[in-house]
Amino acid sequence: MIQKDIYINFNYTHTLEEIYGIPSEQILHIHGEVGKDNLKLFYKEIKIRLLENFLGKDQCKFEEIIVYGHSCAIAFDYFIYLNTRYSNAYWKFLCKRKRLGKKC
Repeated sequence: MIQKDIYINFNYTHTLEEIYGIPSEQILHIHGEVGKDNLKLFYKEIKIRLLENFLGKDQCKFEEIIVYGHSCAIAFDYFIYLNTRYSNAYWKFLCKRKRLGKKC
């Protein structure tokens, strides 16, 4: 993983920091994080303003947006925002294979 990348984490954990060594400054825990007072389990309020602040006011260019492991119903508004802001970015959706060899 390249250090200039940023990460929007929807799953509350510190997996990116602990397993992959990503600096916390590059990660937005959009619904809070484990071990902090900001944790909101099953959070339904969309936090676009928090996302805007994390991304900054400048319109940096992202060539690629990779989505891995998400709950589309909750995350869809974020995808719409990112797609509007970075309309030229290539989107890649990854998913884990299900049991019995079935594909996503």
